[in-house]
Amino acid sequence: MNRLIYSYDTYASIFFPPGRLADGGTCEFATPLCLQECYERPNAWEVRTYDYMVSHAPGTVSATLLADMEALDVDLLFWFDAGDCPHKHTGHILAIMRLIARAGVVQIGFTRNVELWRSTQAITNTRMVLTCEKGASRPKGAGVIAVPDYQQCAVSLYQEGELAACGGSVMSICANSFTEDADGVYENDCEACRQNRRGCFVGWQPTTLKKELPA
Repeated sequence: MNRLIYSYDTYASIFFPPGRLADGGTCEFATPLCLQECYERPNAWEVRTYDYMVSHAPGTVSATLLADMEALDVDLLFWFDAGDCPHKHTGHILAIMRLIARAGVVQIGFTRNVELWRSTQAITNTRMVLTCEKGASRPKGAGVIAVPDYQQCAVSLYQEGELAACGGSVMSICANSFTEDADGVYENDCEACRQNRRGCFVGWQPTTLKKELPA
């Protein structure tokens, strides 16, 4: 089995196959606009990664992920650089996330799976961002949301409480090549954002844990 993660030098990412479930993808909650604008197509490595992760026990998967991350010398994991978590696998993916959190891994990522987004807010050192279209209603509750700008290949990030619709005061803009906030424009690097509390990490309060290997 090849590595489950892709290395960006300072952090690692998980890719699931993008697209409709009927087409072999994992984007069950994608909007028609998102599917229309998406330029990515599933590849064999994404399919193998997804199949392995949903067909093996959480302890087995978490141990594999941790070994991959140790080999790459990173402790920051980005979920769903492509694809998403389908509803039927939500509990399974959450179990994996809880196990690697206990081992000291910091987890971030983007999802349209509301149940996953809500549940990860209780997982130590984990910040998942809920993606929703501009002006669309969203579930009530505090957390970080992302509103995509498909033309600019960017998202505006908001940290809000009880809102009826996506919007409010933008805290940051994250694009393929840069991150921008009120203080300036920076190269897009998730680890740099973590260190400087920018982008997804605005207001980040990490918890120091004694690392535990999954049972």
